[in-house]
Amino acid sequence: MLNFKAAAVLAAAVVVVACGACSRDKASPELQTTTGAQPRNQPVDVSGCLRVGAAEDTFVLMASQETPSENATTTYQLQGPARLDLKSYVGKTVEVVGTMRAEEVMTSDSGATPEKAAKGTSGTPAVETKTNLDVRQVSVDSVKAIADRCPE
Repeated sequence: MLNFKAAAVLAAAVVVVACGACSRDKASPELQTTTGAQPRNQPVDVSGCLRVGAAEDTFVLMASQETPSENATTTYQLQGPARLDLKSYVGKTVEVVGTMRAEEVMTSDSGATPEKAAKGTSGTPAVETKTNLDVRQVSVDSVKAIADRCPE
C-alpha cells in the first residue's frame, strides 16, 4: 500500500512539473537570411582598419560608413599577391585599391523575446536583436598605410 501512495505522489509531481514547463513562453526562433555571393567585378577604393582573418594568411578590412541614419561597418575579405605583404599592414588604417569580386549580405533577426518586468514597473518589455553583415570579397591591386594605428 505504501508503494502505491509513493507512486501516486511521484506521478502527481511529474504532472505538475510537465504543466509548468508547457506554460512557459517560448522564445521566437532566429531568422537568418542571405543573398548568397553575388558577382560584382567592380573597381573599389576603400579605407579602413586591416585585421587578420579567421584562417591562416587571410586578411579583412573593416570600413566604417557613417550615414545620417546609421553607423554601419562593411567587411572586406582581401585577397592579394604575396608581393603586397598585407601582413605588414595589420593593425593600421590603410587604403586599398582593387576589384570587388563578390558581395554577400547576411541578416539575423531574433524576433521579439518577452522579458520579465523590472521590480516596481508594469508592462512586459520585449528585446529584439537584429544583425546585418555586409561582406565583400576584394582582389587587392595596391595598399598603402594612411595611419599607423586603427581608430579606437
